[in-house]
Amino acid sequence: MTPPHVRRRIHIKLILAKRNRYQFGQPNDSLVAGGIVACFDTSAQLLKLIWHGKRVSLNYVRRLSGAPPGRPTPKLNGLVALRKLDLPYVMSEGKTPGQLLRIVRNRGPVILAGGYWATPDWRGYRYLGRTADGTSIDDRGRKVRVGFAQPLRRAGKTQWTFRGGHAYVVATVDDHGSVRVRDWTVLIRDPNHNSPSRPERPRWDELTFQQFSLLVRSIRSKNGGHTLTWTPTKKLMVKA
Repeated sequence: MTPPHVRRRIHIKLILAKRNRYQFGQPNDSLVAGGIVACFDTSAQLLKLIWHGKRVSLNYVRRLSGAPPGRPTPKLNGLVALRKLDLPYVMSEGKTPGQLLRIVRNRGPVILAGGYWATPDWRGYRYLGRTADGTSIDDRGRKVRVGFAQPLRRAGKTQWTFRGGHAYVVATVDDHGSVRVRDWTVLIRDPNHNSPSRPERPRWDELTFQQFSLLVRSIRSKNGGHTLTWTPTKKLMVKA
């Protein structure tokens, strides 16, 4: 019999492979400025599809959350949205990368807040006169190596001009048969795609543990020194 965590991974990858539910290019997005401020709304929307097979609009999620129209979703409003969507999630501050990956493997997807500067690049992507080279500038003004997302030239950050806080779905992991989280490949959905100027629609971004760790910790300067996630309290069950 296929183990539960493998069934979850297959289920989630099939949904992500349809290449939809990005924050741009959706109907019914007037409350989220045409998708500009919809990263959390889109992440919650994707979780609803993964857990319950239900499709909801970005405006629907925004109304549930009570977050102000046209502005990013405050973290507590994000929790309100998840609860009203009947998703078994709590807001967590201080989780380590290893703890988060074990939750993803053993329960289900996590929403992660990160600094967008820490997202691995799309190798060779050219946007507004600059070609992605796998480096970025952190919140202290230091040049850091973020590397490239896999699959090369088919995944990763494409908007180097955006450096603010961002929400991602840490969708699943490929553990490669290892019990060590450092050996695992992390699959995330970055919703910041499918705009008119950046029409790419990657299935997912594959990150190493080191890349994921940088992304997890990148929000700490904006969140009182703590990591910030919304994590499931129950296991996503997928039928064999």
